[in-house]
Amino acid sequence: MQQAIVNVSQDRWSSRRSRALRFIRKQGVGGLFETVKSAGVVGTAAFVLRHARYSICIFLGKRWDRAHGVDTGGQIEVENLEVVGPNASMGYPAVSTSPSTFAYLSRFFPQNRSEYEFVDLGCAKGRTLLLAGRMGFRHMTGVEFAGSLCTIARENIARYSGAGDVRGRISVVHADATQYELPQENLVLYFGNPFGLELWPTMLANIAESLRKKPRRIRIVLTGSLDGAIRETGRVITGSGPFVRVAAGTAPFFLDTYRPFHYEIFDASVG
Repeated sequence: MQQAIVNVSQDRWSSRRSRALRFIRKQGVGGLFETVKSAGVVGTAAFVLRHARYSICIFLGKRWDRAHGVDTGGQIEVENLEVVGPNASMGYPAVSTSPSTFAYLSRFFPQNRSEYEFVDLGCAKGRTLLLAGRMGFRHMTGVEFAGSLCTIARENIARYSGAGDVRGRISVVHADATQYELPQENLVLYFGNPFGLELWPTMLANIAESLRKKPRRIRIVLTGSLDGAIRETGRVITGSGPFVRVAAGTAPFFLDTYRPFHYEIFDASVG
């Protein structure tokens, strides 16, 4: 199987070191000292800490990928991707949830998971699908509007060295999440903060209409590293249709994530 490639220069995590080297080659040591002087002690310390945090996160993410024979890490900006649908300008960068953060968030998944399908709206390279495959869901579906990421996600599923029959229970759909027709099953809908606030009324109307057609249980898991964006989206969800917040908070700062993830959990049901 030929592996789909996203150019390393388009992956902001993989290119961090090369970007730093390009700066030094262009500006020289003198330019580096001027930058440090301009930033001050506090600013420089914050930069070093941030770089160290990302370096540890990247290292642990790559170690998880190597252990499972996949490529799920990195950060790809939407402008570097060809997407389906009209919403490219409102999509956020493709970044995977860390395994530790996902394990923490799983406490908010229903206990009877064999009665639910897990759907990641904005699945990127498919890491959450692989992680959810170990948690007893009936089926896992990823929805992604970037074709190249869909290809990588499918290749990851094919190569994944996880346990059991996970591969046969995962599918990836190339579609705009706001236009995707939801499966007629009990659902856990996972949103890793995939798009801007402007698209949420359409997304929520889609969920509400799906519930109207087929009453069933749906749990929404909204998460991301931007506290303000998660809280604003949470307010939109709370004020729209049959959605009730059941939990909210911040996950611990695990070493395999670049910053703590915030979350809001909702139940949506009709009938």
